[in-house]
Amino acid sequence: MLFSFCLIGKNEASRLDKCLAPLQKTGMEIVFLDTGSTDDTVAIAKKYTDKVFHFTWVNDFSAARNFAAKKATHDHVLFIDCDEYTEDIDIRKIGKMIDSYPHAIGQIKRRNLCEGSSNSRIFVDMVERLYCRKDFHYTGRIHEQVTPLHGNEMLAYEIPLTVFHDGYFGTPEERAEKARRNILLLEKDLEEDPNDPYPYYQLGQAYELINDHENACIAYEKGCSLPCDKSLPYVHLMFLGYGHSLIAAGKPKE
Repeated sequence: MLFSFCLIGKNEASRLDKCLAPLQKTGMEIVFLDTGSTDDTVAIAKKYTDKVFHFTWVNDFSAARNFAAKKATHDHVLFIDCDEYTEDIDIRKIGKMIDSYPHAIGQIKRRNLCEGSSNSRIFVDMVERLYCRKDFHYTGRIHEQVTPLHGNEMLAYEIPLTVFHDGYFGTPEERAEKARRNILLLEKDLEEDPNDPYPYYQLGQAYELINDHENACIAYEKGCSLPCDKSLPYVHLMFLGYGHSLIAAGKPKE
């Protein structure tokens, strides 16, 4: 079974060749959605695919992703971010796994480059990226999540795809700009649903990105105090983040 790679991006000219070149080599369809670039992003994308579309940005990453999915030829879509670069992929095996699990969600392995207080480090996580658009879609303005359309059971499996992600790495100015954008969108999500712990987790992450440990503690504390499914990986990370931010804020006893 075939699938389509889907990407959304804005002003990604500096990294787009590195992202799209290995995807093109797989022979799979590539759908690229531009959200308002002022650099050469669109021209570069057209070197790799004729399915380049424009989308007016509405401060909602899920809206953009769902629009891109609708433009794909195939019902199964696999989302890749422009700051993720394919290291290892087995297209034939992915196709067989889609045949075996047509209504489940495929997770990719992501190796994240992060900047610590004294040096850089790599941490690995699994993220849901491959799904059938008849069964799932994205929800959430920022740090969007794959969500069932019809109350489907959330079953997931790991696909043979590893990417290297450098989106957490950058200059202090770049990190601050990204954090401000994320905080604004997360606060809008929390206005609509203040009892969802997930935006608080991501809010804590955003504050940590700019070393605002006090506000990170506040966000994590609110998230940890809400009812949540403690089997979910992000909940584990939220409690760990709370502990780390308390230590960084000079509150080790707490």
